[in-house]
Amino acid sequence: MVAVPLIAYHVVYHVGGIEALFLKVPSEKFLILGHERFYRYMIYFIIWILQIGMVDPAIVQRMLMAKNKRQLRNKYMIITLFDPVFRFLVMLIGLGGLVL
Repeated sequence: MVAVPLIAYHVVYHVGGIEALFLKVPSEKFLILGHERFYRYMIYFIIWILQIGMVDPAIVQRMLMAKNKRQLRNKYMIITLFDPVFRFLVMLIGLGGLVL
């Protein structure tokens, strides 16, 4: 959990900032609606959005260990907040690898 944000920061810093990162990505990588596999990627994206915090067996196990409904709700809210941030940081690392 500590390494991914540090790596993302290092990649973005090495490229010259978040704005420089997006400016250095080739424009054909941002082609969305005209992409030949748009519908396939849209399905993948919808599945990804629906499964945030739900599919990982370790997360399900932690939720099943909750003592009461309040603790379960709090665990799920924490997962719902951190999971998209974590995934975004991993995507930034991938974009940095594409640019570098």
